[in-house]
Amino acid sequence: MGLDWVPLGRAQPEYEDEHRRLFEFLSGRTKDIAPFERHPAWLRFILREVGKRRKIVWERFREISILPEETLGAPRVGIDPAADEWLVLWYEQSKEKRKGISFDKYKSKWHSHPVIQLAPGCHGVTPDFPGTLGPETFRAKLLGDERIVQILGQTFLERAWYSFTPEEMTTYSRNLHGYAQTYAERFKVQKDDLTGRSINEMTDEQYGLAILLAAARWGHYWSSRGHPVLSDF
Repeated sequence: MGLDWVPLGRAQPEYEDEHRRLFEFLSGRTKDIAPFERHPAWLRFILREVGKRRKIVWERFREISILPEETLGAPRVGIDPAADEWLVLWYEQSKEKRKGISFDKYKSKWHSHPVIQLAPGCHGVTPDFPGTLGPETFRAKLLGDERIVQILGQTFLERAWYSFTPEEMTTYSRNLHGYAQTYAERFKVQKDDLTGRSINEMTDEQYGLAILLAAARWGHYWSSRGHPVLSDF
């Protein structure tokens, strides 16, 4: 079973309390729908239907959030030239082009889509360890590497499977950074050993250290900017 960490939107100003309660619901910490008690009876009825309730909660959560792509500063199709150039390349390889659909029509469907791959470089995107849900996600399953588990311990590792508030991820990523130092000492590798090396050129021990450092930096990036993290598996 895989495990990805997914950064969620951070609260817009003046919506912090509602945002926190919605996150608690979406992350499975509570089944309470108290944030919706002020809504009319017909909406409360819909919210009691489990399938519809979760969808509506997600929509509301996004509505009051500053999304991860905004934090990353990702260019958008139809707005930023770099994103349009990216879309041209994507279109050239698409089934829509093979079907004869024009580029303008194809582009209209992508309007304002953020191209996270073109966002300025930062620790919030890890090209070597992306999750399955997008380049801004982290493949936390990699923390299950045998050498890494020897350092983290099973209890600490199991915490990775539960979603994080920004404060919780701040603490977790700080601990990961400390464990990375312990790992380096145990397996006699240094951070400098990773400089200029692709993951394909690393030894198994170096690869484990790269995972730990990337996870720590990724967690710090998102938590320090107020984003909660959903553990998806």
